Formats: sequence, C-alpha cells, structure tokens
Amino acid sequence: MSEENKLLKNTTGLLIVENLEKIAGASMAQVAQNAAELSPEDFQKLVRAGVARWLYPIGTVIVINWTDKTNDTVYQVPHIVAHHGHATLASGEVVPSCTLVWKYLPPYGVQFSESQAMYYSESGEPADTYYFNIPTTWSKAVAGKYNFTLTQPVPAGGQIVGPRLIADTEPANWVVKTYASPTSTTPIETVPVVAGEAGTPLGDLQPAGSATLNSIHRVGYGSNRYSHSAIRQWLNSEAPAGSWWTPQDNYDRPPEQLATKPGFLSGYDDDFLAILSPSKVTTALNTVSDSGIGTYEDTYDKVFLPSLEEIWAVTQLANTEGEPWELYKRLVGRTTPAPWYSPNIFDAYKMRGIESPTGSTQNVRLRSAIRGAAYNTWCMNPAGTIGNSGAYYAGRGLPALEIK
Repeated sequence: MSEENKLLKNTTGLLIVENLEKIAGASMAQVAQNAAELSPEDFQKLVRAGVARWLYPIGTVIVINWTDKTNDTVYQVPHIVAHHGHATLASGEVVPSCTLVWKYLPPYGVQFSESQAMYYSESGEPADTYYFNIPTTWSKAVAGKYNFTLTQPVPAGGQIVGPRLIADTEPANWVVKTYASPTSTTPIETVPVVAGEAGTPLGDLQPAGSATLNSIHRVGYGSNRYSHSAIRQWLNSEAPAGSWWTPQDNYDRPPEQLATKPGFLSGYDDDFLAILSPSKVTTALNTVSDSGIGTYEDTYDKVFLPSLEEIWAVTQLANTEGEPWELYKRLVGRTTPAPWYSPNIFDAYKMRGIESPTGSTQNVRLRSAIRGAAYNTWCMNPAGTIGNSGAYYAGRGLPALEIK
C-alpha cells in the first residue's frame, strides 16, 4: 500500500486502544480524526479492541490501492464497511471483526469452476471405443447410450472431458477430449460422440454422479462446491498467473483465466496484506451430488464471496451462511430478505466494474450454491435481481474481506 493511500497514517489513534476510557470523554469528531490517521496494523488493533464499530460506522468508505497486475493499472478501490461482528479463527477463537466489501467489482471475472471431466483413469485406458449411458433426459441431453472412439491411449491419471454444455448442445455436435492429467491444458485428442451402444461401458452419466462417472451437471457446466472452486483459490492467492490453482479432485479442470491472471491478493500492498488472516466461512452444499458430504462445510479464507444470507436475500438454508450484513439490510430497504428473480429489482444488487464505475452493470457471483443442482450458484444479476448462473461462466465476484 503506497504511503499516500494508507488507511491510517500515524499512531496517535493507538491511544484509543490503550486508553479506552478516553473515548467517552472525547468528542466523536476528535476520535474520528485520530482514527483516520492510523496505519493498517493499527486499524486492525481497533477492530480487535472492539471499538472500530464506533469509529467506522456501517457505510464508511475506506480507499485502498489495488493493482491489476495483468496491465499494472493501479485502482484506488473504495472498500465499504459492510458489517461489524465476530470471526472464528482456525484455532476456534472468536474475535471481533469488521467486514469490508468492494464498492465496485474487479476488472475481470474468473470462473467459479471450469466444466469438469466425465471420467478419470487411475490406471490408463487403451485406444478403443467406449460408451456412456444417460438414464434420464436433461433438456437436449436425451436419454440413451452414446459412444466415441479413441485413437490414442489415455495415460494413468488422465481424463476424458466433455461433452461440455451438454444440456444446451445437440448430441450430434458433442465431442470429448482426452488429457494426460487434471492440470494438462493440451488435449491428447478430440473425438466426436455418436448415439449407440458400442465398445467398453464407462457407466451412467447422471446428476448425482455414479461409481465411475462424474455428475452430468458438472461435466457440462462445472461444480458449484465453493470449497473446491477456482474463484476461491484465485481470491486467496498472491501467486502469479499460472500458479494459483491446483485441482481439488480427480475431475477438476484448470480455469481459463489461470494462464493470464495473477492471484487476487497480488494486487494489494504488503502493509495491507499483513492484516489479512483466514477465518471461518460457511457455505451450504447442494443436495444433488454433495449430500454425502453434509449439509454445509467450512473453509478458512482471507477473502471470500458473499452468500445470499449476507446480502439480505432469501436463503435455501437459513442461519447457515453467515449473518445478514447491516449494509445490505439498509440498502435493500426491506424488513424481510429480498426474494429471487424478476420483477424484484434492487439497486443494491446493481454493480459495475472498477475500470468503468459509470458503465454497464455486471453479473455478480455469490458463493451460495443452487442447492437443487450440482453446477450453478446464486448471483446478483445486472438488472438488480437475484438469479443464478452456471459455474463455468466467468462472472465477476464481489470480494469481501473480514478484518480481525
């Protein structure tokens, strides 16, 4: 963080932390003036002392530099105080926290999850003809058996990927690709899929997945499991392009942005990065493919995407994905959470990119899964509604940072 853009610039305000009784005797104007000159480290001390809620009320804007390392553009990003609450650390300790969210969106999107592999080969597969079965029609993915012929073997640890966008593409246009590993981006070959039973059976391609094949939802459109998502890895990484993603399971595939976009945290200066630490983020799981894992799962993150609950929208699993943020309760202007889909329009959900603050509104990815499917998540749509989008889509996410 550059000197001229530090959150807070001197240690005068540390007296607030060391002598809390002085707060009561000082005017709020004097207290705020002292607080406005503190360093990031000292801002964190105010949060830990539990007094930040008075010095930084909901809606306070704190400008922090963030650099888009793809082109070295420096943005002075308004971070808004969205909520004062408590964070749970990995140790189990519960501490005071202050949640900041970007007023605008990052200048580009990252896939929640790339379309995943259909089949993972533990020991390798010879060049041969193979077929898979679709037990139940899903839009254009008509029930039946489909085969393809590989002219080159798949090595141990390799993948058979596709058909991508399977429910939106006519079977006559389906193809599968083979890769040497989950991290490989160069296909061994691409071959057409044809209707009919022929060759070696691979298994059933169905929403829940099967003993041998991935979920048909995830084959076509990626996974909506936040803990395994590419966007979560991007948000929490300082690594350069090409280095911030690793496969989370045997079906995972590299996101398209990996090769050209560095980790999100690489954009912050060291003095701000020093006050970021992981805390618990809870996300509900879908009931189609992940019910065997549980109802929800916890991750420990420095940066995360908001949930439906946190932006004051109707949830699918209440009292699970965090608590409603006071900022959104005020902006949405309702005594009850915002409902889904049009014609329910909310200006609070209309967001623009930091590179074009007066430009067109964008689709904003949330971390909450559509619990009745394995592939899509909830979003704030450009029109100001709550909708959903397939995980493969590179929508922009709203970064949230819980200072504690």
